[in-house]
Amino acid sequence: MSGLEHVREGVRRGIRDALEGELDRTSARTASRLIAAGVLGLLAACAALVVFSQSAMGELGALPLALCAAAWSGLLVLAFTMVLLQVGSRRLPLAEGALLALVGFALAAAMGATCPHPQVMMRWVDAAIGWLGQPAAPGAASALCVGLCTATLTGSGAALALGLRGIRFRVHLSAMLLFLLLWPAVFVQTLGTDASTFLAWSVGIAVGAWTGVGAGALLSRAARFTIRASA
Repeated sequence: MSGLEHVREGVRRGIRDALEGELDRTSARTASRLIAAGVLGLLAACAALVVFSQSAMGELGALPLALCAAAWSGLLVLAFTMVLLQVGSRRLPLAEGALLALVGFALAAAMGATCPHPQVMMRWVDAAIGWLGQPAAPGAASALCVGLCTATLTGSGAALALGLRGIRFRVHLSAMLLFLLLWPAVFVQTLGTDASTFLAWSVGIAVGAWTGVGAGALLSRAARFTIRASA
């Protein structure tokens, strides 16, 4: 074997060893992040179930709660996986959308945990705005209002937080992911009630998620423009 062939063989072997080493490091890093996403998702689902089940309007059965916990943990694990592995592209920013949804979910959980009354809907109905539409459909009208207000606040807060940090996200994608993370809370809180309350609350958080994320995106753009203009 000539000297040139020795050099070529050495280069090939060096490249191969480098690629194998990088593959091993990447695989280990990916595996650790997947494990972290699974643990974080399960812990978040358990914490959310404890927080939101305290404000349930009806009797809670073991089987519905178990099914809800399984679905919730799956959604949260998926969201954490997209964030930790940075899944997506510039055209489809899944990681950024999942991050916004997780921030909004955390805000909603914090609101539920700090509520001074365990029966959120009962307290809401006692408020003046909660009586909107009461003569026609008391539970459904109040559920629509509380879902709309809650999702609007959490969506706008999450979008504003990410927007001010310069994180780009798609409004429709982020709102859809936020709705999916909040929807199990509606199921838990309306167990034992009629279907109209569940449907109205679901519509409320769907509209609120899109409205809140869109409003937060506009507010963050206006704030960044104001900061640049005053600099």
